Formats: sequence, C-alpha cells, structure tokens
Amino acid sequence: MGIFLLMIFVIHVGLSAGPCMDPFLEEEKKDANMLVSRTPGGLAKKVFVFFFVFFPVVSLIFAVVMGGILAAAEG
Repeated sequence: MGIFLLMIFVIHVGLSAGPCMDPFLEEEKKDANMLVSRTPGGLAKKVFVFFFVFFPVVSLIFAVVMGGILAAAEG
C-alpha cells in the first residue's frame, strides 16, 4: 500500500512541477529522447516504463539491501 501511495504522490508532484521545468528544458525539446515527451504515445511509454519497470525494480533492490542490513544487525 505504501508503494502505491508513493506512486500517487509522484504523479501529483510530476503534474504540478512538470510544467515549471519547461523553461529549463528549452534546449532539450529538440531531442525526442530527453525528459519531456511531446507526443501522447511517448508520454505513455515513459510512464509505463517508470511505474511498471523502473519503480518496482528500484523498490525491490532497496528493500533487499535494507532488509539485509536489518537481518545482519539482528543476527
């Protein structure tokens, strides 16, 4: 449940802060592979990859590392 709530938080931060980044990314708008997607298909692909591939993998690695430290500390 915590991971789901964190994903919802990230979506809200991205929606609110994303447009504020546009002036800083003016130069990168020319390159389609940069952070800002200009097509709905590109945006959908980046959202899918982030929330269903990258985020779960990073969460799992973080949980294994922190769980291993806790297990070692408890003996």
